[in-house]
Amino acid sequence: APRIFLSSFSGFCCGAMDDGNPQPPPSAAAEEKQDGSRRDAKCGSGSGEPHEPAAICAAHKTPDAAAAATAGAPLVLETTVSAAAPSADRWCALVGLTLINMLNCADRYVPSAVKELIKKDLDLSDFQTGSLITAFMAVFLLCTPVVSVLADKGWSRKKIIIAGVLVWSVAAASGSLAVNYWTLLIPRFFVGAGEAAFGPLAQTIISDYFPRKQRPIMLAVYDTAVPCGVALGYLGGGVIGQYMGWRYAFLVTSLPGFMIVLLAFVRMPVPGESEPDERSQKPALLGETLRHLAHSPRYIFAVVGSTLFAFGKGLLGDWSAAFFTRMHGVRHAS
Repeated sequence: APRIFLSSFSGFCCGAMDDGNPQPPPSAAAEEKQDGSRRDAKCGSGSGEPHEPAAICAAHKTPDAAAAATAGAPLVLETTVSAAAPSADRWCALVGLTLINMLNCADRYVPSAVKELIKKDLDLSDFQTGSLITAFMAVFLLCTPVVSVLADKGWSRKKIIIAGVLVWSVAAASGSLAVNYWTLLIPRFFVGAGEAAFGPLAQTIISDYFPRKQRPIMLAVYDTAVPCGVALGYLGGGVIGQYMGWRYAFLVTSLPGFMIVLLAFVRMPVPGESEPDERSQKPALLGETLRHLAHSPRYIFAVVGSTLFAFGKGLLGDWSAAFFTRMHGVRHAS
């Protein structure tokens, strides 16, 4: 997730530049020779230490050789494109997941947009209003790896996402019924749990639908929903809160989640669930994956950088509206 977040815009730009400078397609023989050279270079060409993990190098070999080289060792799962999926299904998936991602971010920041209204109505402190997003993030952090493991074990990604969207939509709407701090805080736990069921799996579905060269652009399109959703949460929450009250802001902004679920997922097939899985490779064990990532400087720097960025963004996102309202008298609708 940090890699996709940090590289989405650069991937979009690189994809655009590649499209603007098309190269003639190589012949089948030349392409095969080039792929063989790259595989030999990565795997050490049979001498010395391989530059890639043994499981990855074995996956480049023929099926018989790969089976012999990786007996008893897990293979790294290489995402494959669903060849049976029609083009309409791919674009429906991208649009639907992007809209859900936008609603995801909008529901997350509605409480921040109407923070001062909630504080005055329920007589809360700054610590209590600030703990709402902390509770959300804590549960989100704990539930995300659990959901990912369930998907790896064969649980339906479509059903997990549908359940997650329904959970966070119901929880966000139930916040409008809060009468004190605890009845406002507890629904935010469930909002975090519901949204954790969406983010990791949505990106895998997009990766399954589109080939490698198109993934950076498609994931960049998917990530454009983040700033749009934050803006929608502030705009919708602030306007509705100003003229109808903060309770209606919670209720109205949560309703589209139910409609998006029906439109995007009731009839849309998900690769690997509505068709036979043609991938013969086994996913790497969690411990092996973590050890591999721990020795990747690029991954470590991406995680640290995205963490620091999220810290600053969360601080500004949660308190900007309250700051302008208190210090400059700006209305919530503005």
